[in-house]
Amino acid sequence: MADEVGRAEVGAATIVTRSFPTQDSGTTGEIDVFEGTRQVASMPVPMPGVYDYADGRHFYVGEVTGDEAPDVFVRLMAASVEPWTVVSKDGGDWRRVPFDPVRTGDPTIITSPSVPTHGQFDTMTRICDPDCATGGAQFDVWRYDRSKQAFLATSSVSCAHPDDSCPFPWRDRQPLGSLR
Repeated sequence: MADEVGRAEVGAATIVTRSFPTQDSGTTGEIDVFEGTRQVASMPVPMPGVYDYADGRHFYVGEVTGDEAPDVFVRLMAASVEPWTVVSKDGGDWRRVPFDPVRTGDPTIITSPSVPTHGQFDTMTRICDPDCATGGAQFDVWRYDRSKQAFLATSSVSCAHPDDSCPFPWRDRQPLGSLR
């Protein structure tokens, strides 16, 4: 049995996130899109699923694909990182938008995105070598390419110790997960 864990009104559409228990006591998820009462899209989310925030902090609605229609950042569940996916109707059908180059193993998942400004946003991906506490980070700035229907990294920098000396303006960024 699925539990609804989130709902966001996006223009004429409603985005609903659901969490499903698995046989090994884990969870998996699904992002469903409704227009009125009709379900128009269903997108599976890999384990461990979607976040269940009572205060609604697992959605951010903003325009990042250049079509002047709202797009939705959906926060996913993870133990120590902050993964998100972007859901958009740009191109005709609701879908999870891919990123190029892929940083997380899944082409539609990014980690620790900032609040979008001027049609772009940045992400921070921890480099867990030798471990996540002492490893560095990869920072990318993303902009949507309508011809490829994907977000492309427009600039990137890797830092050995991002908490100390990274040249990327990461200290000024506002992560989506920090919004209340």
